[in-house]
Amino acid sequence: MKKFLMLMLAVFLIVPIVKAQAADIPNFKRVAGDSVTDGKRSNKTKGYHVYTYVPLEYNTSFAEQYVALLQKRGLTLIEHKETELKNEIDFWIVSYIDEWLFNYKNHQVIFSLFRRHGYENLTKVDMYFSVKVPDALTYEED
Repeated sequence: MKKFLMLMLAVFLIVPIVKAQAADIPNFKRVAGDSVTDGKRSNKTKGYHVYTYVPLEYNTSFAEQYVALLQKRGLTLIEHKETELKNEIDFWIVSYIDEWLFNYKNHQVIFSLFRRHGYENLTKVDMYFSVKVPDALTYEED
């Protein structure tokens, strides 16, 4: 009976670890931890699920760290682009989108950083990170 209980305990401890390691795409919170809100899942884009994270403080270093983590996990960086968005209504506000496009198992994974702030008040920044994962791949948060 003692051996059976030890075996059951081992299964309950090892299975979650194996499941987390088996995910194709690691959770963004691996680099950001509790410095961001929990990922909000959206399925608005057909064929993809998108996880959005809002940082508690302005911090762009999470982007560099997550890109490095994805490459370490075997994703191939295809392209990185930064786009400045013009605000036609209020030209005092500037927005930027950084996108990193990866290939993994013949699927495209997109990691994005969105920043928006006013020219006069650089301390007031709206910012969020998102991870766009094809339905064919698993995300560690699932």
